[in-house]
Amino acid sequence: MKRALAASLLLLGCGSSPTLDDAGCGLPGVAPDQPVIECPAEVDLGCIGASGVPLSVAPTVATCDGSNPTVLCAPSSVTPGIGSGTCTASAASGASAECTFPIRYRVEGPPQIVCEDITVVCTGPLTSVDVPMAGVMPSCDGGEIEEQARKRMASAISSKEGA
Repeated sequence: MKRALAASLLLLGCGSSPTLDDAGCGLPGVAPDQPVIECPAEVDLGCIGASGVPLSVAPTVATCDGSNPTVLCAPSSVTPGIGSGTCTASAASGASAECTFPIRYRVEGPPQIVCEDITVVCTGPLTSVDVPMAGVMPSCDGGEIEEQARKRMASAISSKEGA
């Protein structure tokens, strides 16, 4: 239980750049090799193709005892539709810390509308369905789908729901 509390302190304390104070070094239940990790504020990949691009991230890491934890970041490549990544620092003792980062990019070709897959289970002749708003991936070629197009799409969905 004390170890989980230390992990909570770790995640709350890493607001700007990791310090050993953030790891809770010296507190009861905190591993001597407790890591603290900071991901980049954002990763901007610029223009990517449909097949994606490799992703390499170098988070900042420190440990209470100065050892070198194992750091793994995912995803290792980014394809259209991926919007965030995660890095985890793991120490020999099993202590770990995690951070996330947003991934920004544009896609080669025309702008794309991205819709989430949904599954609907009918509960009767009329079933209410919550349809998430579609996302828009801007194009590298400069073509943008304007906010007005989003509003038209939302309006079309609303009118079909009312029918």
